[in-house]
Formats: sequence, structure tokens, C-alpha cells
Amino acid sequence: NADATDACNDCSIARCGDGVVRLDRLPGDIGYEACDDQNEDNTDECIDDCQAARCGDGHALAGHEPCDDGNEVDTDACITGCILPTCGDGITHEGVEQCDDPTDLAEVVCRLDCTLIRRPVNFNQQFTRSQSSAGQCGAWRTFRSRIDAQQVYTEVRIFGSRSQSGVLCQGAAANTICQSLRAGTARTVACGGRTWRIGNCGTTGGSPGVELTTQTAICRCATGYCVRPCIGNSNWGGVNGATCTGDTQRMQVICQ
Repeated sequence: NADATDACNDCSIARCGDGVVRLDRLPGDIGYEACDDQNEDNTDECIDDCQAARCGDGHALAGHEPCDDGNEVDTDACITGCILPTCGDGITHEGVEQCDDPTDLAEVVCRLDCTLIRRPVNFNQQFTRSQSSAGQCGAWRTFRSRIDAQQVYTEVRIFGSRSQSGVLCQGAAANTICQSLRAGTARTVACGGRTWRIGNCGTTGGSPGVELTTQTAICRCATGYCVRPCIGNSNWGGVNGATCTGDTQRMQVICQ
């Protein structure tokens, strides 16, 4: 017969790419063609397997789709709907954006430029002279656990009611101090004209008490700046004063 749209086209077996749309097959059947434009251009409305271009076929339709990666992953360079990711679309583009949502929690904020900022991590407790600091020890451990291993901190400060300015370390050394404090790793760091030390002093609840100080040594009674709430006795430290059996005061440590 002279029907070119069946299995025999001008005495040749019908095939995708012959320029004639085969009509004797239904969608899903072997040999079904939705189109046949006789070219191998996958950016037009008929792709090279004689199927109509669609979002998700892995080929970007020129003038209609800015991208088409053929998957349903929304965190890569082409999101569902064949749309390029943009800051503000509510989906975090991995490797490009740190965040992309209206997050504004106690510790985390996603800014309008899709960068992440963490609020300062703050230890703030009242201490009473000649009394142990078991309650403050729990707050100290919570503070240390909230220091983010992935965050780069640029400032650490010890201060309190006896000195609002306290002692300050800025720059890369501050991150070293904060991260060592988080991990409970013994460390000595020179910063801000002082020598900062992290180390263990005492034990509370079977766990070593981590101390942060700018004194000449860990676990030392002196005058200066020292925070060690988990020592297990009343020598919990002090700000700008005696660090053993110190006066009643509020002590603070901040990493930001």
C-alpha cells in the first residue's frame, strides 16, 4: 500500500528518523513515534528517539526550558520543572548556597543572599562565692556542645560582672580556641596579647572538667580570667579577680 505511516514506508522498514511519523503504534508499543523530524537535534520539540520533548527527558528544549537534567533531584543545578535554581526559591543548591529558606531559629539565620550565619554561642551564668557550681557545669557542657564544628568563629571573649570588656581574642586563633573548647582538646594559643589555655581540671559526674583560662597554667589558683564550672568544688574560676573561691559574680564566654 501507499501508506507511509505504517510499518512499511516506500518498501523500507519504518524507522525513527525517516521523516514520517508512524501511526500504527500506540504509546508504549515498540516502534511508537510521537514525532519524526528527521534530525538529531535534541533541543527542538522532537528528540532523537522520535518522542515529543518534555521536561525530564534530559534535554533542554530551546526557548522553553533553561535546563533539563532528567532527574527529580532539587538540590542540584536543575530543579523540578526544568528550572534553574535561584537564591530565594526555598531549595538549597548544594555547593553553591549555604541555605535557602526563611530559617531564623535561636542559633541559625539564613540571610537574603542565601548565606548562613550562626548566632553567637554564649555561656552566661551566675556564681556564688564558696558554693559549688554543679548547675553551672551543666550549662557549660551545653554551651560547649552548641559550638559548631563546621562554623568558623572569629571572636572569643571571657567577661562578666567584674569586667564588661573582659579579655578578647579575634581572628583564626579564636576559632582554634572555640573548637578546642568544643572538643575538650588541650591547647595553648597566643592571641590578643595573652596566652589562652584549654585543658582539664577536676571531674563532675564522672566527666573531666574542661577549663578555659588566660592564666599561666591550667587548674591554677591565681588572679585573672578563668572559667572552670565543672571542677567539682567552689574554685570555679573568676573574671578579673581571684580564680579560686572567687567573689560572687556573673561569668560569660562567647564564641562568634
